[in-house]
Amino acid sequence: MPRGSYSTEPTDTRRETRPRLAVDEPRVFMWSRYGNSGNAFIKPGEYACVRLAADLADVWLEVVDELGRMENALFAGVRHFLTHVDGQLHTADGLAGFGVANLRRRHLDAWEADLLIEHREASSDTAYRKALYVFALLHRIEDDVPGTLHAEVLERLESDTRLWHHRNPGVAAFTDAEVKRIRGRAHRVVHAHLASGLTEPTEEVLVALHVMLSLATGEPPEVIRSLTMNDIAATATADVDEPTERLGHHARLSWLAEHDAVEQYAVTYAKRRAQETYEDVYQRRNHAAHRALTKVLRITATLRAESANESLWLVRRADGTVTEPPWNSAEYRLDWFCSKGQLQVAGKQHWIRLRKVVVAREAAADPTRYLRERRRHSPETFFEHYTNSEVLRAQAGRVLIDSIDEKFAAAVMGPTVITPDAHDLMARGETAPGLDQPTAAALIRGDLDGPQTACRDPKDSPFVPAGEVCNLSMTGTCFGCGNALITEHHLPAALVIAEVANPDRAADRDVWVNYWKPIYDIITQVVLPAFPPEAIAIARTRTHLVPLDLGTRNDLRGPDDD
Repeated sequence: MPRGSYSTEPTDTRRETRPRLAVDEPRVFMWSRYGNSGNAFIKPGEYACVRLAADLADVWLEVVDELGRMENALFAGVRHFLTHVDGQLHTADGLAGFGVANLRRRHLDAWEADLLIEHREASSDTAYRKALYVFALLHRIEDDVPGTLHAEVLERLESDTRLWHHRNPGVAAFTDAEVKRIRGRAHRVVHAHLASGLTEPTEEVLVALHVMLSLATGEPPEVIRSLTMNDIAATATADVDEPTERLGHHARLSWLAEHDAVEQYAVTYAKRRAQETYEDVYQRRNHAAHRALTKVLRITATLRAESANESLWLVRRADGTVTEPPWNSAEYRLDWFCSKGQLQVAGKQHWIRLRKVVVAREAAADPTRYLRERRRHSPETFFEHYTNSEVLRAQAGRVLIDSIDEKFAAAVMGPTVITPDAHDLMARGETAPGLDQPTAAALIRGDLDGPQTACRDPKDSPFVPAGEVCNLSMTGTCFGCGNALITEHHLPAALVIAEVANPDRAADRDVWVNYWKPIYDIITQVVLPAFPPEAIAIARTRTHLVPLDLGTRNDLRGPDDD
């Protein structure tokens, strides 16, 4: 059965660790966000189906505790569902004992039908998210205690919700000119603050730092704002280890930033909704990100020294307390920052447009790598939400032409692949396209075979001076050479080199692109598809016989000594 967003491995031990609450006792979650705090609660006693309310509220409380944050759509969805079920039950008998095990398909269908009417008239996903999250919560209940839900409810959950995700037109990335204006103003604001000698940041300075870090890293605004000091590790030169060795982590980071002594930062980012964490390393050569982090640490150091707050971002409130900036306030909005600086920026100044600038440039620079790594998001999300960028549209033609050029070069300049049919023609003495009769005859006799492929002329190699014997016949280079002749006999070597040249094994991306990419593309896109699956399967059983001499060559094992 498909699992919902909040599902866990089947277990009921977590429920035993929480003190049992009375059926009608309120379930309360205390939340904190950007320095503000509050509480959300579900009071089962307010509903006619008090047992059902208690069942759902218990699991809701578990979920938000695990997430560590308030999820408004889930909260609103549970309350809306409980109110709707109350309205469906017209007799008072047995309502108090009506629990989650008493739910039937008609309850879900009727609630979803009401949401569908709301959803058709709305331009937002509010109703869709309510259904999605409540269905996921019911999945969670069944996952935790199998057999809790009725069979017809389980069958209904298999189909998911009938509501759909509204695909509103996305906002486009800022243009290059707009980025230049926004970044320029951010640098001026931060520079003026540092030059002024002020020890505490203003709202405008924090927004400027946020702009710099967004454009430098391409991370989502909510991810950047949730950074804490414990998410940041700094490596410094040996000469500053002694003066900082007795300092705590926070104080050490502040000291290193103040003295510009950080050689590299390792930053752990967390996408809370996706329950995903990942790390990026910024060295000095990553100027924008390195300098932005250094300035954030410097400018917030004074407030951090007097506060126990773990957040990277700190501000002093009017009452004198130090807390996280209220990013959802008007003075922390990007449009306020642009308006105050009288910047000419078209459209609404959403923070996400800064991220789209970085995403667009990364995708345009190397689309294959971008989509394969899935570092930012899935290819589906990319095509649905990011391809409205003017930068990507402007580069689309270039990317297409480059791809065509690569395919053409591989076909014209790469090795000659002898398919099984062509090999049979040559074995019968007939002429095969692209090969003269003497070369074809020598290939069939095995006279041209090398360690990994056959070769038209080892003394006419493009890799060594004319007249010298090629010395790269055991390094995989033959699969990118125009002299190579590849038959079914050479498939084991092709499979071995394809594994060696897999981009996931590359330690240096630039070296892989320059050397291994053409070889990998030719093997995977030209050589292997030319042979039937059964031939490939047989070749896989013989890969251990392939002679290979990679040494320290071609980045996967380090650079050449010479």
